[in-house]
Amino acid sequence: MAELNMTNVVSRLKEIGIESDLIDFESYPGDIPLKEWLLNEYGISLTNVREQADYWKAQQEKQNKEEKEKNKEEERKLLESIKAEKFRETVNINAFQIWQSYIKTVNLSDEIHFLIGLGEGGLGKSFSTVSCLKQLDVDYAYLNSKTTPLALYEFLYKNKDKLILFDDVIGLLDSEISVSILLSALWSATSQRIIQYNTTAKVFEEKGLPAAFEFTGKIILLTNHMNFKNKFLRALQDRGYFFEFNFSYDEKIAIMREIIQVDHKLESIKREEVLEFMISNSCPATKNFSFRTLLKAFNLRLYNENWQELVKSILVEDERILFVWKSMGIKGAWKAFMEEGYGSRATYFNIKKSLKV
Repeated sequence: MAELNMTNVVSRLKEIGIESDLIDFESYPGDIPLKEWLLNEYGISLTNVREQADYWKAQQEKQNKEEKEKNKEEERKLLESIKAEKFRETVNINAFQIWQSYIKTVNLSDEIHFLIGLGEGGLGKSFSTVSCLKQLDVDYAYLNSKTTPLALYEFLYKNKDKLILFDDVIGLLDSEISVSILLSALWSATSQRIIQYNTTAKVFEEKGLPAAFEFTGKIILLTNHMNFKNKFLRALQDRGYFFEFNFSYDEKIAIMREIIQVDHKLESIKREEVLEFMISNSCPATKNFSFRTLLKAFNLRLYNENWQELVKSILVEDERILFVWKSMGIKGAWKAFMEEGYGSRATYFNIKKSLKV
């Protein structure tokens, strides 16, 4: 097949739903075929456009609706964790202990090399993981930025004998090539886990990268979202342990009562004051009631006289959940739910069921 010129490449990109302005063509070195550079840097293959068209159109649509999907995910998490009953001091919190036990096991095991932690932002995934690794005195590599298949290959090679922590890395789970690389790094029918990257790119020589290498390290992956309908991601999940951070409203409060004991610029009595204010101005329908929000509230208390008004402004409630929560015990409340435009009768009862009341 003859080398594609820029016009042909732009045309083919449009066929698979990718706008050319999303590609940084100015960084194209010119020393390898353009189609091979696209494969290395962006995981885009122009060999068979038809096979990739639906996939890349879906990826583009996902990027355009990223914020909307994020909100839906937060709502789903909330619906699963809601409890509309008064706080009980006896709530048993053992999620972090379980998570840290998984970390310890993966670090020591000769057979299990992978751990996934799934959960909405602000629930302490990163903090608890890093704290545990430090306690275990593990020499680990950390990545929390965007990556491409080639950059992932290089990162794994440079840290091939370490435990690697991927913390909500953009693009890591969106590329089939990247996921395939991870799958090779985590399991093999033989005793060796060999990662390969078939390319003739000169950049491999320049970076000192081999066409294949043995990966002997471990991987911990933290993510806010995982599409379990994707067969490649299901296969990835099967490679190791999987844990979902999914705290109820009561459990979040119980954990926050522990968090405020940790030293902070804000003095102890004021930290307690902030937490009690958050509790009195929130409910199971408060969708951003998280440990991260607590830290934001600490800083608002630290630097502002009108901190109470400001803290109220960051405690956002889901109107639909709030309506269902407040209408508990009222016969026929689902009719009013529909009249208010919140959704169908089925939606009302699904939310009510999720409230577990």
